[in-house]
Amino acid sequence: MNNAPEWTDLCEASGITCGQIRRLGEGYDAVVWRVNREHVVKLAKHDDAFALLQAEAAALRLLAGELPVRLAAPIVEVAPSDLWEHGYSVQSYVPGKPLTAIGHGNLAHARQIGEFLRLLHTITPSPEPRSALTLRDRRAEAHIYLSRAVASVSEHLGRPVADTVSREAHRVINDHVDVDTRLIHNDLHNDHILMSGQNMAIIDWGDVGLGDPDADFLMLSLMTEPAFFRTCVAAYGHPDPERLDAKLDDLALLFWLVLIAYAPDLGSADDIAYGLDGLGDWMARRT
Repeated sequence: MNNAPEWTDLCEASGITCGQIRRLGEGYDAVVWRVNREHVVKLAKHDDAFALLQAEAAALRLLAGELPVRLAAPIVEVAPSDLWEHGYSVQSYVPGKPLTAIGHGNLAHARQIGEFLRLLHTITPSPEPRSALTLRDRRAEAHIYLSRAVASVSEHLGRPVADTVSREAHRVINDHVDVDTRLIHNDLHNDHILMSGQNMAIIDWGDVGLGDPDADFLMLSLMTEPAFFRTCVAAYGHPDPERLDAKLDDLALLFWLVLIAYAPDLGSADDIAYGLDGLGDWMARRT
């Protein structure tokens, strides 16, 4: 998605100074720009994405001052209009180096993440922000993407593999019923954890919602070193780390299938390959 808005008009309507403009990146739901070194503008990519930007802003307002990490400050959310057809949001820029670049050698960072998650999962939204948050029901979401993902698996890996994947996915969905719904970030991975000295920031709350708190460990389990992950879980004080490991291994299947389902329209060829590779590794561990 390479097109950009008329920045002068957008900045004026948003009440921000239109200085240096630099593209930071692109996700499945928004293209992210840094404006005048102080602000981040998130341009929704499709009709459903503006609701995610609104949920992110509601969560950031709810969490301001409540967590031991730095957060962006939401400034404005502008509904779809001539300024940007799918709507956009503006928030403050949060400096820092992502964990991707820093690596997983500092276990103090793992402890910070665990402590952050423990506090996040104790916060109960009041009715107004709660109404803006999506209920992250694993079963309901699976009905949206599963058939599409299985069809793609069949195309790339063959029908027998797709049939096995479908059976395993339904088993995972039925085995892990979300009975303990909490406020969750829902996309916590290396690029969304920033460090500036010893100060940690958590960014990109677009997938925030009410769901299974164990889901916040999934990306960490896939993308960090084992010692780092274990330290994070210990700092959190998870009541059953062994059960968590088994559960996250199951939930990884759903993650690979989500990637395979949505990458053709919203991601890239690299995303599809990453999802298929991850799925292949998951299946290999069961044969």
